[in-house]
Formats: sequence, structure tokens, C-alpha cells
Amino acid sequence: MKCIRALECILGRSEGDLVSTEEKYGPYCHYDFFSGDGKLWIEHKQRSFPSSQYATTVVGKVKVDYARRILFPRGGVRVFFIFGFTDGTYYIELDNSWDSFQLGEIRGKAHYFIPVDKLIKFE
Repeated sequence: MKCIRALECILGRSEGDLVSTEEKYGPYCHYDFFSGDGKLWIEHKQRSFPSSQYATTVVGKVKVDYARRILFPRGGVRVFFIFGFTDGTYYIELDNSWDSFQLGEIRGKAHYFIPVDKLIKFE
């Protein structure tokens, strides 16, 4: 996957260091990829519209809660969300700035509404 290879380069990881979570944890893991040392977790979201169509994009609160409750206490863990829009691929790291993002509900489930202008585009 092109976006994963780009993120590996940005983070100084070698290609192939990331493993599909489905291989180890089955199809219902909160994230799509993780590094062999467990220090990097990635969720990839594919969108069928351009990044400019909406002011925000969403991530389920359950994914953020899992990272904060289970992954971050391990120490040294980084979590990234990658968004494949029709006009490019963007990413954002989960950090304390997310506390300022709007929290809302879609179909009865809590989601973070991430401002698209906070996303970084892969070049």
C-alpha cells in the first residue's frame, strides 16, 4: 500500500516493518496495521470523495479510546490515521490536540470530527 510505504519513510521505518492486524488479531481489531515492536499503529480510511468536499472527516471514538486506554500506557507508542481521498492521501497523528476536536454522534456511535485542514498530505 503506497500510503503505508510513505509513512514508513517519514518515520524512518523500513518497508515491511508493518504487519496487518488481521493476520495477528483477526478482522475486528481497532487498527489496520502495526509495527513488529508494537510502537506504531495505523488505521486507514478510504473516502470516495475529495478532501475539499467536507470541512471535517470522522474517526470513531472507540478507536481513540482504545489507543489512550490500551496502547499509550505501554509507552513510546504512536498512532496514525490515514485518509485516502479521491484527490490525495492525508494523515494525522493521534495526540492531545484531539481533545479540541468536536465529538458527535453518527448512527448512535460517538465520533471525532477532524478538521481536514489539520491533515497532512502525502506528496
